[in-house]
Amino acid sequence: MKVTHCLLRRKTDRSLIRELFLLKTTTKSSRQISQRNISNLTNHTLLINETNIQDHYCGPMTEECISCAAKHFKNETPSENNKFSVGCQKGKVNLDILNTRQFPPTLQSLFQGTHPHSKNFMENIRSFNSALSFASMGAQINPPSGLGPYCFRIHGQIYHRTSTLHSQPNKPRKFSQLYILDPDEATEQRMLLTGNSGCNSELMRTLSTFMVNNNSLAEAFRMLYEVELEV
Repeated sequence: MKVTHCLLRRKTDRSLIRELFLLKTTTKSSRQISQRNISNLTNHTLLINETNIQDHYCGPMTEECISCAAKHFKNETPSENNKFSVGCQKGKVNLDILNTRQFPPTLQSLFQGTHPHSKNFMENIRSFNSALSFASMGAQINPPSGLGPYCFRIHGQIYHRTSTLHSQPNKPRKFSQLYILDPDEATEQRMLLTGNSGCNSELMRTLSTFMVNNNSLAEAFRMLYEVELEV
């Protein structure tokens, strides 16, 4: 009897599970399990072969909340006139920026797959996000011991680390320090970082220019640099 995987339906009768896995290593006389135990075992476990498992597809996100326009899957549709609890709490939370439905065309085309560099953007979205950030995240990462799926556990609190307007001598500029530069020069320095090696340089330049022209923090850093030059 070959058993590839055994998934618990209930966290009871663990001894039965142990018996099941001992079937391959024990002698014939010691592998005798009563009919009652076998019946109980099938009620507690599900034997599967992972090679025969098909991918589950939830379908497209076609259901839109009438309050905040957030998109959901078909099976998430509530019974109350498409008023979803997830997000706006059935209209109780009002976010004006969402109600206007005005999304920057550049970002919209990247997310919808109509931009020439959409594929590169989606494949390296975390690198783009980190490259254009104003600060880095700091935390004491404390993963749990033992086996099991990956768990990102933090001990204490999360904080954001920013820096001075200029980097240390012979050190590359990072994060907010890049926003005092011309977008072309900032792009060149961002592309020198190993973590951005997979990013398209033309797209990085486009997004850098977009941030400079549309983000109030980027404007504030440029003004701070201009004040420094005047002193």
